[in-house]
Amino acid sequence: MDPQSAKYAATRVCDFLLSSTNPTETLLADCDALLTTVAAFSSTLDVIRAAFRVPCGDFVPVKFMLEYLFSRGFVAKLRDILVVVHGPLSSSAPILLLVQTALSFLEFVTQEGIFRLWADHESGENTVVKVLQETDLAGIVTMIDSLCMFSGPSRIAATLRPQPIEIVRAGVSVMRILNSIASYHLDVIQSTLSSSLRADFLHMIVFWLSHYHTWHAGALTTISGEEECEAEALVAELLTLLGYFSLFNQENQNLLRFGTSPVILQLVCELPFRFLSDPRLADIFFPTLMAGFLNNVENKRIVEANVSPLFFQKYLAKAHNRVDAVGTFNGRFPRGSWEI
Repeated sequence: MDPQSAKYAATRVCDFLLSSTNPTETLLADCDALLTTVAAFSSTLDVIRAAFRVPCGDFVPVKFMLEYLFSRGFVAKLRDILVVVHGPLSSSAPILLLVQTALSFLEFVTQEGIFRLWADHESGENTVVKVLQETDLAGIVTMIDSLCMFSGPSRIAATLRPQPIEIVRAGVSVMRILNSIASYHLDVIQSTLSSSLRADFLHMIVFWLSHYHTWHAGALTTISGEEECEAEALVAELLTLLGYFSLFNQENQNLLRFGTSPVILQLVCELPFRFLSDPRLADIFFPTLMAGFLNNVENKRIVEANVSPLFFQKYLAKAHNRVDAVGTFNGRFPRGSWEI
């Protein structure tokens, strides 16, 4: 695909969205318009993905398409749509297809290869990250929080009924996108989630942790094996995000004990024992807790009251001698801060 064709392909969905005179809520309510949007959006995403898979590292078509989308304010328009999305999501609803396609697009542009395309090594800036930061992370945190809020206040909603698997999967995608950004630009995630998106972020975290506790307690007996697997994947991504959010940031650490009991830090400590015993989950659980209480006396007291320090000692002793654990742990928690 030549650059001109790539640019033309990118204009289809962008121009459709930007030229629409309908307010965002009207677009969401108009099934035909929404289906047209999804079709154009999906087609463009397929073209971008195909261009990214070309051999010999020829990423020029990708850069042309994304450059056009970013320069035309596509991500801002996408945010305007996502922030007014609310439940319930039906498996056959066009709005679900739009959400899934939007999240697929954002997962694509936040993957390692795309980040490298847009990195400015001299200034340290990244076009993709800059656009996401200016649009409050494309509205995905607000969107997933709104979907959580549909059933009512977080703690109450978590005990009423299972969340549709479509929302759980959307939550997994949102967490992956945020973790991908954090792995390259930690300051952006830490600052954005603790300022303009603070209320949405904290509510989202409390909701999903509370909901997972309810599932695990057996209060929701209609959960299938697939749904349980998706829920565990969501919590694993959520824990990773919390670790990034609080790492070497005392203000963000303090937010982990914000609100009424049980606070976020307590909800993490009270996760099922398999998060301490399963090596894969332990490599997420312990680094997250350590990032949450390092050099924070109050947080350390909360953790010590809920998780024995012996568990940390045993984990670190084993992790220190495991090559895979060192790599995993060091990627989230710099080794100089945990070596024993």
